[in-house]
Amino acid sequence: MTYINKLVKKWPFPSSSLEQLIGAEKMLRQARADEISWSRSWACQAVLQLCALKHFQFDTTDQSLTKLIEESIELGLEFFYGDWWHKENVIQWCKLRGFAEDSLEMRGEPLKCDMLADPSKLRQWRDTLSGLMLLSTLTERHVQRAKICDWFGPDPQPEYTGMSWETEATTVVLAAYLRSQPMDGLDRLVTKIAKCKRPYARARLKLIQACFDQNQVAFSEALPEALDRFYESFKDKEPCVIADLLAVDESTIVHIAQSNGLVLPELTEKQRWAMLTPASIGINTTKWGHTTFE
Repeated sequence: MTYINKLVKKWPFPSSSLEQLIGAEKMLRQARADEISWSRSWACQAVLQLCALKHFQFDTTDQSLTKLIEESIELGLEFFYGDWWHKENVIQWCKLRGFAEDSLEMRGEPLKCDMLADPSKLRQWRDTLSGLMLLSTLTERHVQRAKICDWFGPDPQPEYTGMSWETEATTVVLAAYLRSQPMDGLDRLVTKIAKCKRPYARARLKLIQACFDQNQVAFSEALPEALDRFYESFKDKEPCVIADLLAVDESTIVHIAQSNGLVLPELTEKQRWAMLTPASIGINTTKWGHTTFE
């Protein structure tokens, strides 16, 4: 039995492609109209779910995802650079939706609203950043990708995604390499991750460094290790959504590595399925020739 057959049997994710598509399009419309909510982040993640459905062959429609991906990138820029998050807007949004006054605090801390002064305080940053880096890489929106990555500093706030802080922080390290300007304090963050006791975080860091150093030997060793560690990271728990089965940052790194002339090492079927490609979701690229794992 192939990996994809086992996947469908073990986790019967929703296979109604049309229903998923309508839901994502609705979220995009709501996000464009909503001036004071986190719906931009949710819409971006809904589009990533659609990509995952197509990648894992649950989506058999001919619907092109390119336009939805482009819209999600623009909403992502608004999420990070818009003024919707100002304190008065956030409080108004919470009250309009019936949240209690004490819900304006998280984990006992007052709601952080001065996010431009301290970007690390932004909630929901990790999955949004990770997904947008991949989506903008898939569609070669490099200028938009750099602007999103410019927003982050070297001291990300823990996101409570189920990952360790060090593993989450490797997403910021990847973003640092994709910024338009160098990130102050990056060396300090890299050193902290390299010395940590989290095998997945260290494996991701080695993969990032091998990619941008264009070191073929190190890349060939680091990619299989990172993908194996990715699967180990959720082996004892079921994924909440199908995109949880995608190694999102690793997919981004692979696209960039191939564009820099690196060659993929031999991978198992399971390792290959973890990585989203333009070909697997029906996107035609104009610049990179390496759109498959063949």
